[in-house]
Amino acid sequence: MSSELDGEIYLVRVVVWIEAFSGLRFDPDILRMIEDAKSYLGELASRFDLPADRTVTLVRYGDNTAKQIITVAEDEDIDLVIVGSRCKSWLRRLGKGSVYWGVVRSRVCPVCVVPFPERRPAGDIAQWRRREPPMRILMAVDGSDECEMSLRVAARWVRVLNADVYLLQVIDSSASTRGHVHHEPKWEGGIEADVPVMIDKARTYLGELASRFKLPADRTVSLVRCGDDAAKVITTMAEDEGVDLIVMSSHCRGWLGELTQGSVCSEVVRSRGCPVLCVPLPRTEVHRQRWGVLAGRR
Repeated sequence: MSSELDGEIYLVRVVVWIEAFSGLRFDPDILRMIEDAKSYLGELASRFDLPADRTVTLVRYGDNTAKQIITVAEDEDIDLVIVGSRCKSWLRRLGKGSVYWGVVRSRVCPVCVVPFPERRPAGDIAQWRRREPPMRILMAVDGSDECEMSLRVAARWVRVLNADVYLLQVIDSSASTRGHVHHEPKWEGGIEADVPVMIDKARTYLGELASRFKLPADRTVSLVRCGDDAAKVITTMAEDEGVDLIVMSSHCRGWLGELTQGSVCSEVVRSRGCPVLCVPLPRTEVHRQRWGVLAGRR
């Protein structure tokens, strides 16, 4: 993907040091760990054929991996962070923390989360490698400002990678009697309680999005689905269609907000179906302009 996007790559490894009760204890073994990390990054760059003239390997050390990644992203004006995830539940993230969620919540840039595969037979470990092109991208939309930004980012990927697009809107059928749609989309005339009318309006909304963001008409499929669990609908659709990447917005709720209101984005990541590009709303205008690089503009 780096070759298609013609981007610079920062390959980062964070070595975590130990803080003793008596203060900072710099273990001499950390020096060896840092050297080992440098060698490891060099091996990775060679193994995956990363362009030598556009690849920088960095080793950082500290007590907070997410913070180190965020610092590098800010210092180097990074446009996209790609990070793995062990898909911890919210309770385990509360106890041990989650690197990917810490980076997403910083809102420093979009974050592509690659869930570690579940333990499976050795021959099935590369479950996310497509057998042939084109790449398939699922864009889950909900009408929010975050959604609009995620589409700007994803639209360029679609054009550069010549990908097939699935544009998906999920209607919360369990709340249809209250006229509720998962994060009210920006269509005129309000929201009707009648589900068929809501579906028709959603289809119109998706058509407007596809036109506004210039998605290729011959490779874009607009889909409206009903369900009381948006994350499950999204992951089921991704599995059925053999999707390679899910793009969706994130509201960056804290652990309390996630406990009380839930998080569709984190639930989709934990499903381990495929990599997920999480696009939160930029926290400043500087970050918004920086993200414009991924959308092909400044």
